[in-house]
Amino acid sequence: MIGTTLILAKTSFLRGVLDPDTVDGNPGQPGPIYRTATANYIVAEILRDIGQELSDGTLAAQIQGIGRELVAESSKGLVAGWEEGDGICPPWFNPLHGPHGGPTPPNPRPDPRFHLFETDRLTLLDQVTPALNDVILATTIRELASLTTHERTSVALKQLGETIVKNASNRLYEEYCGTRVKPRVPTPVPHRTAA
Repeated sequence: MIGTTLILAKTSFLRGVLDPDTVDGNPGQPGPIYRTATANYIVAEILRDIGQELSDGTLAAQIQGIGRELVAESSKGLVAGWEEGDGICPPWFNPLHGPHGGPTPPNPRPDPRFHLFETDRLTLLDQVTPALNDVILATTIRELASLTTHERTSVALKQLGETIVKNASNRLYEEYCGTRVKPRVPTPVPHRTAA
């Protein structure tokens, strides 16, 4: 389930860099780091990773097909964006000193890059069943549908996420009820006598 953890981290990071408030700590300045085509390409890459983690092979093939279509669309925009001008130098953000090395803004939002280093999720996702993993991935697909600007892809991702949840719900019940639960056997406390 390490793949699912990385998918969640990548999605969280992408959501953070596409939000103008997290780029430099101030609303509306200067905007997201990634251009539209680059962001769509990253969404397609995450979709490819999700397709490798899904337990249903048919739905995995569908999601990879949607990702492939999004790559084809975004590649056209990558070339056009490259010819427009320099979008390589984004504003930098130092969470300790605020944007561009200035004073820290009041109530700064958390830097999305810090989520990449959280290890608490790793132990939690090691314990999930395949059906629950599919539900987690479907939630991520829904979030990616809101991060892409390609409308047809967004609608297809929303519908595919709903199908994944519908298929996983029956399996989730069976996996939960089929898991054997044993009560913990208490260890006897040794009795000590006074010497």
